[in-house]
Amino acid sequence: MKFGLICALLAAAPALAATPDAAEQTRAVAAIRNYALDYIRSLPDFTCLQVTTRTTWPNMRRRLEVQHAAIEEQITYVNRRETYSVQRINGRPVTGVSHDDLLGISSRGEFGTPRTIIVPYEGLVFADPETGVVYRIEMHCEIPKDSEYKQLDLTLDLRPADVSGREFVLPRTFICIR
Repeated sequence: MKFGLICALLAAAPALAATPDAAEQTRAVAAIRNYALDYIRSLPDFTCLQVTTRTTWPNMRRRLEVQHAAIEEQITYVNRRETYSVQRINGRPVTGVSHDDLLGISSRGEFGTPRTIIVPYEGLVFADPETGVVYRIEMHCEIPKDSEYKQLDLTLDLRPADVSGREFVLPRTFICIR
């Protein structure tokens, strides 16, 4: 299994004229690592609404059978733990449906409670080399041949958001292609 992670560093200046030297790369990676380690400790308790839109093709050979779904969930983040409550599916209120009951690919942990799953991947992390703030993560996962999924590409965009009068960088959009 190969694991790869390529860090693409975005400078606050318009563009980098040349590839940073080894010392600058080491300093930038250290800033990103420190930011990531402090991120969860810095988040306050909060509640937000997550809207997940899905487009699936149950039969990949017949792409005419497209299915769309919009899932609204209330996410509560308290004591560094996320809890999910499904509120609506395709605009209709639901009761008794849990996050784990949802069929298809779902995600959890983007706000600060990541689960550990080991898969081979490669990708890019876009971050400010001075502050270590991460703004985008792109991943291409290598899926085992015996899986029902053939491809998994993820893109997570993060943006500043006001939470209780303070600015935090939080997930804005998450795109998953399988």
